[in-house]
Amino acid sequence: MEDTKTTPDRREHSLWRAIFRWSVRILLLVMGLVLAALLWLGSESGLTQALSWAQQFLARNGQALAFDRLQGNLWRGIRFGRVEWRGFDTAVKGTDLQLRWSLRALLRGKGLVHQLEAGTLVIQVPPGDPDKPRTDTDMPGDFGLPFPLEIRKLAVGRLEIQPPAVNGKDAEPYVVLTDIDGTAEYAVGQYRIKTLALTSPWGQVRSATAQMEGAPPHRLKGVIQANGHAQQWPYDATLTVDGDLARLPATLQGQLADGMADIQAVVKPLGRMPVERLHARLADTNLMRFTALGKLPETGMDLDLDIDPAPGKKETWQGLIRLANRRAGTLEGNRIPLRSLQTGIVFRIPPTEQWSHLYVGLNDLAIGLPVSVQPADAGAAATASANVKPGNGSGNGSGKGQAAQKPQAAQPVTIAAKGEARIEGRLESWLAQSMAIPGTTLPRLKSDLKLTGLDLAPLWQGLPRTALGGQVKVDGQQFLVDLSQRAEQMRTLLPADLKKLAADAQVKLAGTLDPHWLKLNEGRVALGETLLTASGQAAVSAPWDLNLRGTARRLDLAQWLPATLPVDPAWREGVLGADWSVEGRLMSPGQKATVGLDLVESRVAGQPLTGSLHGKAELDAQWQPLSLKDIDLKLAHGTANRIQAKGALGAPQDRLDVGVKLGNLSALDRRAAGSMNLDGHLSGRFQDLSAKASARASGVDWTTLDEAGKPNRLSLKDLKLDLAAPLALQTKSRQDTPVELTLSARQLGSGTDVLDALNLSLHGTPAQHQLAAAARQGKDRLQLRLQGALSLPRTGPSPSYRASVETLDLSGRTAVRLVDPAPLAVDGSRLTLSDFRLAALDGHIDLKRLLLDWSGPLKYETRGSLVELAPLRLHQLLGVDEQKNLDALKDVRIAGQWQLRGQGAQALYGDVQTSIREQVPAGRRKRLGLRDDNGLVLHFDERKLNGKVNLDIVSLELANLFTGPDMAVDGSLKVDGTVAGTLDAPLVDLAVIGKDLSVLQRSAGMRLSGGELDAHLSGHGLQINRLKFHAGQGSLQLKGAARLVDRGNMKAALATQDAAWAAALTKPPKAGSPKPSLLPMDGVFDVRADHFLVPIGPGQRVTLSGVTRLTSGPAGLILVGDMKVDEGLIELAGSSAPTLPGDVRVSGEQIPQDLPEEKDAEASLRIASDLEVELGDKLKINGMGAEARLGGKLQVGGFLPTDPQLTGVVNIVDGSYQAYGQNLKFTKGLIRFTGPVDNPSLDIEAKRPYLPVEVGLSITGQASNPRISLISKPSMSETNKLSWLVLGVPPDEAGGAAQVLALQQAGTMLLGNDNGVRSPSIAERLGLDVLNYGYASNTGVDSGIQESMTPKGLVGSSSSSNADATETGVVSLGKRINDRLFVSYEKGVRGVWNLLRIQYTLGKGYVLRAQTGSDNSLDVLRSRSFD
Repeated sequence: MEDTKTTPDRREHSLWRAIFRWSVRILLLVMGLVLAALLWLGSESGLTQALSWAQQFLARNGQALAFDRLQGNLWRGIRFGRVEWRGFDTAVKGTDLQLRWSLRALLRGKGLVHQLEAGTLVIQVPPGDPDKPRTDTDMPGDFGLPFPLEIRKLAVGRLEIQPPAVNGKDAEPYVVLTDIDGTAEYAVGQYRIKTLALTSPWGQVRSATAQMEGAPPHRLKGVIQANGHAQQWPYDATLTVDGDLARLPATLQGQLADGMADIQAVVKPLGRMPVERLHARLADTNLMRFTALGKLPETGMDLDLDIDPAPGKKETWQGLIRLANRRAGTLEGNRIPLRSLQTGIVFRIPPTEQWSHLYVGLNDLAIGLPVSVQPADAGAAATASANVKPGNGSGNGSGKGQAAQKPQAAQPVTIAAKGEARIEGRLESWLAQSMAIPGTTLPRLKSDLKLTGLDLAPLWQGLPRTALGGQVKVDGQQFLVDLSQRAEQMRTLLPADLKKLAADAQVKLAGTLDPHWLKLNEGRVALGETLLTASGQAAVSAPWDLNLRGTARRLDLAQWLPATLPVDPAWREGVLGADWSVEGRLMSPGQKATVGLDLVESRVAGQPLTGSLHGKAELDAQWQPLSLKDIDLKLAHGTANRIQAKGALGAPQDRLDVGVKLGNLSALDRRAAGSMNLDGHLSGRFQDLSAKASARASGVDWTTLDEAGKPNRLSLKDLKLDLAAPLALQTKSRQDTPVELTLSARQLGSGTDVLDALNLSLHGTPAQHQLAAAARQGKDRLQLRLQGALSLPRTGPSPSYRASVETLDLSGRTAVRLVDPAPLAVDGSRLTLSDFRLAALDGHIDLKRLLLDWSGPLKYETRGSLVELAPLRLHQLLGVDEQKNLDALKDVRIAGQWQLRGQGAQALYGDVQTSIREQVPAGRRKRLGLRDDNGLVLHFDERKLNGKVNLDIVSLELANLFTGPDMAVDGSLKVDGTVAGTLDAPLVDLAVIGKDLSVLQRSAGMRLSGGELDAHLSGHGLQINRLKFHAGQGSLQLKGAARLVDRGNMKAALATQDAAWAAALTKPPKAGSPKPSLLPMDGVFDVRADHFLVPIGPGQRVTLSGVTRLTSGPAGLILVGDMKVDEGLIELAGSSAPTLPGDVRVSGEQIPQDLPEEKDAEASLRIASDLEVELGDKLKINGMGAEARLGGKLQVGGFLPTDPQLTGVVNIVDGSYQAYGQNLKFTKGLIRFTGPVDNPSLDIEAKRPYLPVEVGLSITGQASNPRISLISKPSMSETNKLSWLVLGVPPDEAGGAAQVLALQQAGTMLLGNDNGVRSPSIAERLGLDVLNYGYASNTGVDSGIQESMTPKGLVGSSSSSNADATETGVVSLGKRINDRLFVSYEKGVRGVWNLLRIQYTLGKGYVLRAQTGSDNSLDVLRSRSFD
């Protein structure tokens, strides 16, 4: 049915016609009144009588005139308190009306009105008839005046134009104009408004001028300048009209909503259609400034609108709309996701005022929508961030988007500078034809749209980036949506963590939507091989019935499981499929549904997955279950793992049987092992459910890797659980239901921590029960027992729990025992524990009260004390060796008390006091010298903190309990000061004084004694005024200060360090080169050594002097300074075994052989070094046959202590070297360091003195691969060099077996390395297989086959300790040519033996040997082996 109600929009045209007609009538009426007033010349009674006659006259013509409070006359002027005229369905009402005019001017033929004012003027006009056909209005005739007229002041305080009153009450006005002020005149047939100003709901008319001819066609010309807000839209514009009442061109130019406007139209005031042509140009219009409809998005609209009458078609207009948005963005960012729109428009206006018959059609519609870019590509985009706040857009009309702001939580959507999605097609709407959909009725809509590259991300943050293509068709209540996207597009659009979802995708929905039902004929969602289908119908209004069914096929778990989900990778190889259905009514109360799900074609973790779920469910209005009926669940994974449930729940007699059999956990997850089984059932209504179950587990193991790749292992050898208990306690009667729970577990472990046994039992009822627990781990055993009662409140939702902790007993490495039963109470979100007293450590821990309240922010309150605790009993828990001498702790006692209350981390009030003292019998000396007032006192006042610290220890012997067996400390220490500040930033002010401090490191033989410490620790940092130790005859002193600093986040701190470290170096560091450790403190410490004794090994000493400075700053830790070796002795490896110093006594303890290494700790500290060390002239080395004095200078760079770099030369100043029974003198010794500490270059020579020739050894090359050779002057053969070096004579003068034997041994040591260390020998360097020293008698015929099998590089020796002096010593050289041919040469040391031998292997044990020289022969030899 058509809506015939009249609206303001429909009546607008007829309203303005009526206003125009009655304005003319009112003007004529006023002029008539003026002429009638001339009949009375200054008589108020005459004027009254004349108005009375006018009332009678008007009454006879169906009109009415009423007035009151008349004053004045025609000579002085007239004042009405109230005037009201009615007629022709129109009413005019005015108050405080004043008229003052000139009768004299009228007598001269000219009307002159000095003043025409009204306080209020109300004009009530009837609305137009919406059913009356619109027609052209006849051109008015000549309404000129018979004489000129001038109105010098026209003023109206308030002018209202409104519909007629209803039941005596004025209706809401159409228009309200206020503060009207102007002047007007009529002359020579022309009306003129000379000046006019007024205020309207749309703004202020600053000035207006107009002129209109009284004769047809009533030419009209005028200019109006106005500013203000039209429907809350700011404007500043000028309206110009120039035409006549038949056809009136109008132009509106100015600024509209921050943009520019230029609107040109041809208006027909008397025509059937008020507008003939319309051409509008808007530039950079911001809808956000249009506040009449609330908060609108920010835009920069450029609009071109051209509308003209359609040729040959009545009541039809056509045109073109072109729109561009300079500030496209997301709706969430208060922008419009629209970049451009262009369309042809056709609309037909109905012949009557019934605008519901309007037809609008958009032809050749083309919409451009923005697309987004990946965040990594945002720098290339003209970004228009989705989170730009309204009002931050550029108001200069530049059209540039805003730079993307830093996101607070989600990554903002960034709009691409180029490219857009397209929507193209046709859209039609018939207002007369309604289309009912749920909740409303809309005009009939018909569309056929094509989508290309549609991106959902700019529409709303959180939607994915897409490039959808397809079609959307709507025809009334029928719809078709068919969208798709290619895999290549998805790969480009999706972020890296979702690229695995990239596949061909399609969404298709087809059906109808009416006021009652959504009918889905076809629903299809496809992604790659995954396919989801659905069909059926669902009600869109109460009752909410639905009947849907569908399928799921080839659901690839690798594609859909999140990458962050910690599942076994084998699960990602699975695939799921199912058939599903749901039918029911969601109308509350009693929402019901029947569901079905059957798995098909499913496989998970390499095993088939089969199963089904069928049942009926009933829910209440809050979607809580009321009943489950005909439940049948079956799920099987392979053959070993099954889950099943069958039955019903919700009625008192209902029962749901549940069975779980996981016989092979590793089949479900390869990180798991073992088996688990559970059998049981649930029964009853949901408000009073009961459960009975029995569970078993065996060999359960679960291993995962943490972020560092280290394994985390949870294990359980076996577990037994039996349970029978109510699960819901909504009714008080359920509190008396029996509860039985027993649990036992063995070997429950996490990593290396294993709980050997755990037993738990609960017996009784919720209202009265007993809980017992026992656990065992190694030597420790724990037992707990409590009596408890659970009660339901009479009012309120929270139950309460009361318990008495009867037993708490910990035994094993230490003993803790509950002295008396302690009450425990839990009320809703409040826990209270009182009088909890433990006997422990030969004393007591007394917790008087503990209160926790988590109903809001956590509130807590606690009060208690520590009474005479003996820390000696903690030695096992602290890991202290039982063999240590613990007598120092025997008399130590710890006491304290606390009383605290607070709320979360925001406020803390109360006091804490602790003390440590020695408790000794009268007359016995305190071993540690602890005073009774040693301890700590703290007071908390909300966030404020203040307290006092006092610790005076006469002997630091107590600290030896926590040091390694290699370290011992002693001395006295006093700490005294205060604690202040806040909980977030505590400030300490402590004075630390140490006297007679000593440190002994047994393994290194280092003893520091006579130590003194004077330091101050405050909130500003650490100040060491003096730290001095004595060692030997020297001392070491440290002084300096450091303050804690906040380096900020690690990334910023490292960036700052890079710049500071580069500035500290002479040349820029290489990329990736190491840097020193960066500590959260800035400070400088000066270290001064004065003949300080540094032990570098057992029995070895070096004394140093010098000054160094350790700096910690933005660049890291840096050590610089100069040191000098005063004197020292270094024993080289191979010397006699070291012994401990004589003043060291080890009593009653063993030094472990495998001390824990601290490589990680050392490696974590890197100190950049820039030290210069001068070796002086008193540094000696001794050992391995060397005795020498060293000198030189070294530069220590790199990083200490793990990566030092040395630069410089160490000189062997003088000394000797014992080798081969000879005392060689060093004649040259240079050890050059160019970086690595362990591989200097060597240039050393040692010669035998007192010989007529110079002969000795030369060591060159790198320390890792030294080259050793014989040297002589004058030059001679190697044999002669060796003879001179070992025997002191040339070879031909050497005689005697002892000298020959010495030469032979020296040759063996030189020619082949005989010290067990594999290094290249002379034979290898010469490319030989054999290089021997022996005797001629050993190489005779009788020696058999001389095919040497000596391994390459190892030289054998056939010498004998009892060799006869007549035997000739020879040097043998041999080389294997191939597998059969071997050639050797032998040379006698005294030159009397020469032999060349050739051996050829014939096979089968036969060898042909020929030799010539001192012994000539040709032999065929055969070798055989016997077992």
